[in-house]
Order: sequence, then C-alpha cells, then structure tokens
Amino acid sequence: MNNDQAKVFDKNTLDNLRNLVKRDAEGYRHEFLLQFKHYEATRDIFLLQPSKNSKEFADLIMFIAQVSHCYPEDCKTFRKELMELLEKHASVLDAMLRRSLVQALILIRNRGLIQAQELLPLLFKLFRCQDKLLRKSIFQHIVADLQRSNAKRRDDKLNRKIQNFLYSVVGEDNELAAKKSLCVLTQMYHKRIWSDANTVNVVANAVFHKSPRITVAALKFFMGHDDMDSDMESDDEDTNLETATREDIYKAFKKGTKSSKKKKQAKLKRVQLAMKKVQKGHMDKGKSYSFTAIQLLHDPQGFGERLFSKLNKTNERWETKLLMMNVISRVVGVHQLLILNYYSFLQKYLQPHQREVTQVLSALIQATHNLVPDDVLAPVLRQLCNYFINDKSRPEAMVVGLKTVREMCVRQPLIMTSDLLQDLAQYKKFKEKGVSMAARSLIGLFRILSPNMLHKKDRGKGADGDATVEAYGAFSPSSGVDGIELLRNAPSDSDMDSDMEEAGESSDEEEDAGPASGSGSEDEGEADEQQGEMSLRQLKKLASKSKSKKEEEEEAADEMEEDWDNGILSQEDFERIRELKQRALVKQMMSKYGLKEDSVAFHNTMEEAEKLLNSRQIVSDRKVDAEDLEYTKRYTKTKEERLQSVLAGREGREGFTAAASRRKSKAGGLSNREKKKKKFMPLAARVSQAKSRKRNKKWRQQGKHKNV
Repeated sequence: MNNDQAKVFDKNTLDNLRNLVKRDAEGYRHEFLLQFKHYEATRDIFLLQPSKNSKEFADLIMFIAQVSHCYPEDCKTFRKELMELLEKHASVLDAMLRRSLVQALILIRNRGLIQAQELLPLLFKLFRCQDKLLRKSIFQHIVADLQRSNAKRRDDKLNRKIQNFLYSVVGEDNELAAKKSLCVLTQMYHKRIWSDANTVNVVANAVFHKSPRITVAALKFFMGHDDMDSDMESDDEDTNLETATREDIYKAFKKGTKSSKKKKQAKLKRVQLAMKKVQKGHMDKGKSYSFTAIQLLHDPQGFGERLFSKLNKTNERWETKLLMMNVISRVVGVHQLLILNYYSFLQKYLQPHQREVTQVLSALIQATHNLVPDDVLAPVLRQLCNYFINDKSRPEAMVVGLKTVREMCVRQPLIMTSDLLQDLAQYKKFKEKGVSMAARSLIGLFRILSPNMLHKKDRGKGADGDATVEAYGAFSPSSGVDGIELLRNAPSDSDMDSDMEEAGESSDEEEDAGPASGSGSEDEGEADEQQGEMSLRQLKKLASKSKSKKEEEEEAADEMEEDWDNGILSQEDFERIRELKQRALVKQMMSKYGLKEDSVAFHNTMEEAEKLLNSRQIVSDRKVDAEDLEYTKRYTKTKEERLQSVLAGREGREGFTAAASRRKSKAGGLSNREKKKKKFMPLAARVSQAKSRKRNKKWRQQGKHKNV
C-alpha cells in the first residue's frame, strides 16, 4: 500500500506513466484506473473545502486530461465533472487550480472530445473572474479554435451558434465579458472569418454600451485600428516578427543538405509573407477594413443620429469625443447622409488654439459631400476663413485653413464664392512658401472646376471658359456603361490590317499589268479584246464582292450594337475603356498647350493621367488624415546638425569602407606584386635590376630638367 501511495503522489511518476500510456494504452490500463480512482477520491475530499489549494489534485487532473483520448469509455464523465466544478466554484477556487482546470478543458477540446458550443458558454462566464492570465489564455484559445474550425471549410452551423451567443454577451452589463466578446468579434472580422453584416451591426450596437471602454473599442473598430489595451492580443506573426537577411537567403539556397534547405526555404517564405502582411497593414493603415465595415451598416442614418445625440450629452474625455466625431464624419461621408446640426456642433471647435484642431478639421472635411446644402456650410466656411486665414494668423494656421478650404471645395464647390476665392488667391505671393503653395493649390482646383470665378491673370493658359460648377442636386444618370461611346468609336486593329492588305493587293495587280503592255503590234487587237473582256469580268466580281462586303459590315455593325445594348463586355473591354479614357484626358490637357499626340511630353503625362483617373472617384469616401493638413516648416540645419545626421547614417555600415583601407586591413595572403618583390633571384639578376632602376631614375631627372 505504501508503494501505491508513493506512485500516486509523485509527479515524476505521473509523467513517466503518461508517456508509457501513450505508447501502450492497453498494457497500462490497470495503472491508469488506479490513478483515476485516486482522482475520484481526491475530488470528493476537495469538494468539502473548494477554496483550498491542492497541487496534487491539479496534477491528477492534467494527467487524466492528457491521456483521456486513450480511454474514452472510462473518461466519459470526466469533462462534465470539470465543467460543473468550474461553474459552481469558479469564484472561490485558487487561481492556479482554476487555470489548471481550464487548461485541461482546452486540451480535451483540442483532442476533439468536446464540442465548441458546449465549452464556450463556460469560458465566457470565466471572463468575469479577476484573473488576467486566465482571461488572456481563454481569449487566445477561443480565437485559435474558431480559426482552426474554419480553416479548411467554413463551418456555418458552428459560426451561427457561436455568433448568437456572442451577440447576447456583448449586450450584457458585465464589462469584462462584454469587452472580451467584442474583442473576439473584431478579431474574427479582421481575420476575415466573420466578415458579414451581422458582425458589423453587433459592434455598432456596442458603441452605445454603458461602459466607456467598450464604446471606445467599438469606435476604434470603425476607425480601422484595433484596441491597444492590454486585453487585446495580437497575432504571433506581428509580435514575434523576424526579418530575412541576405545571409538567411544564402543559407536557404546554398548551404546544407536538401532536407535542411527545404526547411530553411519554408521558414524564409513564412517570414517574407509575414513581412508583406505587416507592410500592407502599415501602408493601408486600416482604411480598407473601416471602409467595408461602415458600408455594411443596416441603418447608417439612425446610427449617425444616435451617435451624434450621445456626443452632445457625453461627459467623456476629449479623445473619446474626437473618436465619435471621426466615426460620425466617416459614416456621413460614405453614405452621404444629412445631419445638419452636426456642422454647427463642429463650428464651435474651429479655433487655432483648440487642442488637436486638425482632427476636428479632418472630421469636418470627411462630413462634407455634394448633397449638403451650401447655406449650411457657409457659416462654417466663414468662421474658418476669419479665424485661420488672415494676416495676423501664424503661417501654420494659414496653411491648415487653406488646405481645409480646398478639401471642402473638392467635395462641395458651391460653398465658394467668387469674392472669397479672389481674396484667398492673393496669398499666392505670401512670403511663407507653405502659405503660397496652399493658395496656388486652391487656384489650380478652380482652374478645372470654374475658371470664371478667378481673376483673368489666375485662370492660366487654355482655361475652359464654359466649365461651371453644377447646381445643387443636379444629377445626370448614365444610360449605359460609362465610356462605352469611346469603345464603340475607337479604331480597331483589324480595320488597319484590312486597309493595308487591300493596298498591297492593288499594287501587286498594277505590277502584273505593267509588262503586258510591251507585246508585239500584231497581237495588240486580240490582247485589247481579252483585256476588255477580263476587265468586265473583274468589274462584275468586284461589284458582287463590294455588295457582299457592305452587307457583312452592316450585319457586323448590327451585331455590335446588339452586343453593346445587351451589355456583353469582357474584362479586356473594360481595360480598353480605361485606356481610351486616359488617352482622351491626356489629349484634352495637352491640346491646351498646343502639343500633339506624337510628342515626348504626351507619353510622359500618361502616368499622371492615370493617377488623375484614380482620384476621380467618390471623393466623400476618402479618408483624410490629420497629418496631411499640418504644416511643418523646414529650417536650414547648422554644420553641427548636418554632421550629426551624417554620422547617424553611418551606423551599421562599418563594413562599407574605401578600397585602400580594405587592402591595408586585409588578413589574407600576399598579392602577386608583393610576391614578386620577395622572389629569390641570382646575384647577377639583382645587379641588373638595380642598374635598370638607376638608369630609369636618371632618365626621369633629365626629362624633368629639360621640361623646366
């Protein structure tokens, strides 16, 4: 009995037994049943005092969880007992024991012995426990489990059950559980596993939660960046990111055996993919995620009005208010909503001394679109010009004001009057370069929109005098595909080829008919008769061919028109339409300056035209960064500052030195010239070499003396 007790309570014995059971389950069945009986006895004793710490009980639980897949019939009730123990006594259990119980359940779930919908409700209840490590491990398991379940194919049945459960948890008053469920939803959305409209609208409802932390997390989701609290965990690829060096690439392809090369190449591929993912996220800055999330809102008008009413009543921090302003502006701009009181609310923050005023101005720009009445935006524009753009303001404030006015005019040009535009255009000769460049940018915008609003000297060469700003609410619906006329009237390559072939055939016929005129005088009559007969036949054939060609062309034209009307277009047709649009835009721009299509400048401006076509989209959808509105003046550096920047740039480049210094510090053998100097030669050869050096030196001195 003493030996059995020693086996029971020794952890090393449990570890050895676990390894033996995994190798031969049937052979060590008796030892497992002995430990299982001891677990049942220890459990009954533990339930008498659940708050007591029991390390032996935790070791037994982990042992049985690790080998439960080997004895499924004997461990049927094991997982249910663990779940009941956590449900009843989770709040009073010791922290170490509670984490051991959760790890055992996670291990059983990874073995596939329990369903996710059975375990998830218990795990979300455990989010209420005041144990940060426990909440972190549970969150990581939930995200990994859902990602693993949807890796090969999308499990809609499981997703629907878990989503319904999470939706109910997000609306609860318990802050910890609601926050963690919201984190799971946002993580699943960013991993594009749950990227449907229901997930987005549940997060939208979380914006109006009682807890300010949950409100901020939901607002950050719609702004496109994750919550940076300690509760939000990032992927392993982002936290433990490695970089691939040239040495790693060389080792992966040049060093080692075939199997080791394959492993190193696979690791290198993973690192490169992770780097691309991170770089794409930094370049994108979450714009695509926020844009798609805002597009999936069921009732954007109601969401914007509710959030604006909460913004009016809230007493939260200034950062939270800024988040609310930005989210409202994005929703208004993307869906082109009308919340007219919102602009007067923003107007009271339009002052140069306001903290983070560029954030407010970016929100104002994003909330401006062509359906907002100009009389609503007129007071806002007037206050912006009075406070920011005047001779007493600082250059930084003037640049911010001019940039904001320009961006607002891009979205709603009707707010600008000719008198105000001419006043702002006078800043093009301001002494500060940033102010003058911002004013010239505003002038360049109205050279395209409405040149007649500018002074004659500011309109530029080749300005279109007929261009005017459309009236409020003017809308010209398109009857078909945009740019289909360009594709219909574009010259095809087949027409050019057929013209060239016909020209070549006519020239060949003339060459063949040329030498026939040089025949004898006796056969001239017969030849003329035959030639006349042949010409009649040819005329008849040509007439019939011309008729058939005309009929074929008419039929082809009818078929083409039917195709255009039916909307049968391929991807090549759309690419062709884009190319024709780009070429027409370049022709229009270059014709103002008298340049032709075959000029060098025409080809150089094709890329600029493509950028302009990309920018000609719905401008209210664009996200405006507050950093783009700021103006930072660059002062000339002193000699010491320049020297410091040069030395800072040399850090990490010690190996890149001059060739002479590398030769001096060379650690290898001697060069051929050095070997030649140390080469053994007979005495006569050394004497002759010395004489030749002396003779050469004498000749050099004489030549130098003669030149002098």
